[in-house]
Amino acid sequence: MVDLGWKTKMIPSELPNKSPKFTSKLQISIPPPKVRVAELSAASEMACSAYESYLRLPELKKLWEACEFPGWKSESLLKPAFTALEITFRFIFTVLSDGRPYSNRRQWRRRLEELARSEVEIISLLCEEEEEDTETRGTIPVVDLTSVGGAVAPENSSAEVWKMADGTVVVSQVSQMSLLPRLGVWPELEEVVRKIQYTIECQMQACPYTLGLGEPNLSGKPSINYDLICKTAELHALKKCPNDDVVKNLENRAVYYVHQILESWIRVGKQLLERISDEIDSQSYDRASNHCWILEKNMDDSEPD
Repeated sequence: MVDLGWKTKMIPSELPNKSPKFTSKLQISIPPPKVRVAELSAASEMACSAYESYLRLPELKKLWEACEFPGWKSESLLKPAFTALEITFRFIFTVLSDGRPYSNRRQWRRRLEELARSEVEIISLLCEEEEEDTETRGTIPVVDLTSVGGAVAPENSSAEVWKMADGTVVVSQVSQMSLLPRLGVWPELEEVVRKIQYTIECQMQACPYTLGLGEPNLSGKPSINYDLICKTAELHALKKCPNDDVVKNLENRAVYYVHQILESWIRVGKQLLERISDEIDSQSYDRASNHCWILEKNMDDSEPD
């Protein structure tokens, strides 16, 4: 017989009659971190003093703060930029002349070429801004016949006198103290040097002068007095860190050069901030915005790769 009470004997279902409602909001509970990060605190005076002494920052600051061209408003801005570029040339020589078999020269070469390219680009932007301002236009020291004694030696001279189609006399001089032209005689570094020189040629096209570091200078433009501005002789005297005689390894030199380059660009950033503040106060918003863009690029390129 059929059991008519089969419904009452069935196990009641615990499932709800209605289907659950789905929400578009994703709710995730994140547990609190178990490890607390200590708050950043300022370094002690002893640590700061040791850091500055290690990088020889007091000597570098003297080079940056020396005002030798009263009519050149951008001296304090461009001097540390040229310092960083010249130290980069020394860094290139140190790294690419490393004879250790496990040194990845190809990756080092790629990064150093990119570093030099970024530095030259920022310098060219600063020079272009200087030429657009009527107060600073034409004030950067360039090599002329007066600065080379009124004449150029016929032999063993790094200066060339060109007469342009309009009768203008132009002196194109290659720096005698910069490392870049001298590094080009090394077969291992010749390709890197040529790339940097071509970068200078391309980036400085919008400027009425060039850097004078061995670039082709196809336009026949005058060269800035690089050695006088950068103080290359005094700068090369700071190539050894204080503990170089104790810690004799290439890693110590690499750290030394990297931080000197970084501190030089930090100096450029500080000078840009002061200039931006003055331009905002004087309502020169167009120039302030241009310098803000250069400052942003300066900070982006200064970050370690």
